[in-house]
Amino acid sequence: MSILFDQFGKPLSLSQHNSIEHTIGEEIPAPTLIFPGGLQTTASSLGTSSVPAREDHVHGANAAYRVKVRRTAVMAAATGTNVPILWDDEEYDTFSSHSTSSNTERLIASIDGLYLAGYQFFVGAGLASANVIAAWLELSSGTSLKKAFSQHSPNSGSGTIITGSDIVSMAANDYLTMYCFHNFGSTISVAGSPTTFWMTRLGSY
Repeated sequence: MSILFDQFGKPLSLSQHNSIEHTIGEEIPAPTLIFPGGLQTTASSLGTSSVPAREDHVHGANAAYRVKVRRTAVMAAATGTNVPILWDDEEYDTFSSHSTSSNTERLIASIDGLYLAGYQFFVGAGLASANVIAAWLELSSGTSLKKAFSQHSPNSGSGTIITGSDIVSMAANDYLTMYCFHNFGSTISVAGSPTTFWMTRLGSY
């Protein structure tokens, strides 16, 4: 016997099952689930372990496209230069969006779509607060516009964490790179733990 659900996603009782008539062989529509805020979907649209979920519903196939990378140690950043952050470790990468052996600065879009990307960037203590340090994202495809740009004067006593995020329209194989810049007058160490960079697909354009 098929299990049916009411409009609130609760299984029907046996008596309720028996009161529902349907023709033998007729396909029974997937139950409708209603979530807080009025968002509706069907159980079939949520997908299974072997069939991807429909991207226009709650979970979406977009859950398959996500990546988060990090630095395991500080790196050198020359003064007055746009320095790409190189990522040497992956927290997760579900669709080969990053490599730890080549072009390690890149997070690559697997398919066309809108992607939410962001970063957390750490600079240690001991830097003069009169100077500035900045971080941002750049898209590979023909634009120099800085995305998720954030600039700060360092906290000389306890270090500085800079964060930023943006929604970016990306074609397949476009990639994002995170950069930093500072004007301290000499090379400094940046991107110590907990420096991270992440991206997840939201849906189609």
